[in-house]
Amino acid sequence: MVTGIACCVYVAWAVLGSLENIPARDIVLYNVILLLVVALLVAHAIASRNDRWAWMLMAIGVLCWTVGNYAFTAITSHLAEPNPPSVGEWLYLAFYPFALASIVLLLRQRFPRPTSRVVLDGLLVALTVAAIMALPGVAVYDMSALESETAGWPEIVFAIATPAGDLLLTSMLITLLGLLVWKAEPMWWLLTGAAATLWVCNTAWLLDLTNGDPLIGALLDAGWLLAFVAIGCGPWLRTRNWGYTPTGWRSATVPVVMTTIAFGLLLNAALVPAPRLDIYLASAAIVVGLTRMAQSLSDSSRQAEMSRQLYIDDLTGLANRRMLNSELNESVEDFKSGPAALLILDLDAFKDVNDLLGHSAGDEVLCEVAPRLASVLRSTDTVARLGGDEFAILLRGTGLEGAKAVAERINIEFQRPFEVGGIELAADVSIGIALSPEHASTSEELLCAADLAMYRAKNRKLEFAVFDPALDRTERNRVRLIQQLRVGLRAEELTCDFQPKLDLASGKVTSVEALVRWDHPDRGRLLPDQFLPQAEQAGLMSALAHRVIDVSLAAVSRWNSQGIRLSAAVNLSATNLLDPTLTQTIVELLERHGLRGNSLTLEITETTLMTEPDNAREVVAGLRGLGVTFSVDDYGTGFSSLSQVRNVSAGELKIDRSFISELSVNADSLAIVRTTVELAHELGMRVVAEGVESEADLNILRAIGCDIAQGYVICRPVPADLLEVWIRSRTGTMVPTMSAPTPANRRAVVDSVVDLDVARKV
Repeated sequence: MVTGIACCVYVAWAVLGSLENIPARDIVLYNVILLLVVALLVAHAIASRNDRWAWMLMAIGVLCWTVGNYAFTAITSHLAEPNPPSVGEWLYLAFYPFALASIVLLLRQRFPRPTSRVVLDGLLVALTVAAIMALPGVAVYDMSALESETAGWPEIVFAIATPAGDLLLTSMLITLLGLLVWKAEPMWWLLTGAAATLWVCNTAWLLDLTNGDPLIGALLDAGWLLAFVAIGCGPWLRTRNWGYTPTGWRSATVPVVMTTIAFGLLLNAALVPAPRLDIYLASAAIVVGLTRMAQSLSDSSRQAEMSRQLYIDDLTGLANRRMLNSELNESVEDFKSGPAALLILDLDAFKDVNDLLGHSAGDEVLCEVAPRLASVLRSTDTVARLGGDEFAILLRGTGLEGAKAVAERINIEFQRPFEVGGIELAADVSIGIALSPEHASTSEELLCAADLAMYRAKNRKLEFAVFDPALDRTERNRVRLIQQLRVGLRAEELTCDFQPKLDLASGKVTSVEALVRWDHPDRGRLLPDQFLPQAEQAGLMSALAHRVIDVSLAAVSRWNSQGIRLSAAVNLSATNLLDPTLTQTIVELLERHGLRGNSLTLEITETTLMTEPDNAREVVAGLRGLGVTFSVDDYGTGFSSLSQVRNVSAGELKIDRSFISELSVNADSLAIVRTTVELAHELGMRVVAEGVESEADLNILRAIGCDIAQGYVICRPVPADLLEVWIRSRTGTMVPTMSAPTPANRRAVVDSVVDLDVARKV
């Protein structure tokens, strides 16, 4: 605030007051304001944990400019004919290397691994801006100094260095804004404006626009000062999280705009004589721009194919569950204003076909189902394969009688046998019917009701069954629980307990795992296995994951404010990995709680990796750009290998508790865990042992080099506030003494490992 007030006083004094040089204003007040800017930058550098050196370098650069300004104003200006560049002007130039280094550090912190798109966009903007600067009448280079026979290398260096520094700063910042579009931090808009202001003022100065015009000179002084005040205030603006990558038309904004400008520059060169440098720069920009747009077209084609795969069942060519959910959600308003029917179909005895004839025969049957269903439906109806041998049909504008008629026609179609490999197979079908708005008011409730009706038809050997609210108690309870879960998610009844994860090398708790709990208003606290299956069936996993990540990041933010540095791990299901909104959801939640991506670890099971390997790899790659860590949970219970796990760039491996619980008594488990730890370390992954329940197992894990342990021997899952108390008083009985092992006792543990191996052989 003080800096802003002082700046306003100076500008008013310089522009609205006397235009003559006033030492109290131009030497004292001007440089005091610049020193206040330096103080702002140093203060933010001290307070910042991640960007400390970046802002310290910027502060040094502004300090160089301040000293140079004082030298130029107070000393050089008194000389009758100063010989440029003076000492003050060389100090002006010292600002640029420090400022450029600061911007590079800030960008590296936010883009640790820049993609080819980022590199091409940066190069394109730099070439285009450089081509603009090289235009006759726009060039910021003092050509007279370069062409003068008496000009020495100091004059030439100074004539080039100032505009080149402004060009680099402005190009880098404009590129960044083009990449982030409207997701850029306010700080970057302010820094870009400051760099552009410096370029305008320095260009005016080098072109000698101030000669004989004190008003322009005062305006330039005010412009320089405002630019540096903006630099000092920028880091103090509210920041947001990074990792945003523009999609759709936004991703093409930078290449299209810059390539168009470059074409315009070449056209101008054809009509008006232009320097060769301008032609070369514009041509290079066009080549880079066309390369970048070709990459965008390739990315768009790949995205379109991925979108098709997301919504189309690969085997049958029908819509999949995701597409059906999308159409149901879009049609909710239609359901309320008019009738609709949903049919769920399940093939009877389909498992026998797979078991007796193989999965290829089962696939042939499923492929034959699609045309049979299409033959009895209208073009406006939607047919989807939900998974396995289960299908769904959405009938818009259809009541009960129409739905029954469709069910009867389907049963007639299925009376014809399927021919597979010269063998005729009979495959009956069970059909459940649910109506909107009679049976459900939302798409989730409609799916659930039709599913219940289908199971009743299958259990009672009916051709079809219509949803009946008076179904058996178990099914009604399941439906009720799903409805309550939906309400509970909106009412924020779901919360998390947190179990600490102990770093075995340091003995410190560095992270926690979030375990979802439901504080049910009637049934009390429910554990995940009591409601997660229903959430999966009802399509609520996306909302549930959103809630768990939100609660976990809120806890991490609160712990950080209390001086407790922890990250949180959250479990994701296969459904979550298929959610196209997952990445944007995590970006928004990180932004809401003021955290970076490294505050979050996402745990995905080994089975999930095997079920959706390609999609998992895409999602992991996108989220790793945010700094999010991935952990493979329950490793050892499925059929994947470490090489397959490594393909998705997981940074952490969690060995399943079934191996850990037998470490001290089962030599086979010990050998598996020890080998897994060694291989994981070779692949650059950390290893987490979950389910550690004895100090003996804990000591063995430390001896064989396991990185992190988690289990009851350390601490049970507890609410966030209790965990904070536990961490602050870790000498309690809940925690064993975790002093580092001496060589002697480490040798003893290893000897016990050898003893187990010997016992196994005996």
